[in-house]
Amino acid sequence: MIQLCIQFIFSLIAAISFGILTNVERKQLKYCGLIGGISWSVFYLLQTCGVNLILCYFFSACSIQFLSLLFARIVKVASTTFSVASLVSIVPGGSAYSVIRYFVENNTKVALAYLLQTFEITISISIGFIVATFAMRIFLKVVQISSKKEA
Repeated sequence: MIQLCIQFIFSLIAAISFGILTNVERKQLKYCGLIGGISWSVFYLLQTCGVNLILCYFFSACSIQFLSLLFARIVKVASTTFSVASLVSIVPGGSAYSVIRYFVENNTKVALAYLLQTFEITISISIGFIVATFAMRIFLKVVQISSKKEA
């Protein structure tokens, strides 16, 4: 539990820092941090439970996009304001670095393995964003329909 709190705090700091670098307004930085912390916590919890790495990235990306869309509606800004800054914690930078490193060292087999892993992670993040966007649209339609029935 303590480890999860530490992971959350550092991810929150990373998302806020990246938000500052990408010129997110000061009022929205807290949302970026919260989304970044939650998404990394989702990733960390799933990975700790032994879930496949690709699924960890998928559900983490879903949480980023869903929360970004939710906060964007609440705060009335573009969802990319939150999603770009929050994405920094799950971007596969380490495996992308390993691809280049092993290609430079002329270790093609290992480089191609890391390249495949990087593509898998990138695709799972992209699909996670798409699925969360559709889930939010369905959620909003259901809320809209239920509010019409009550009125």
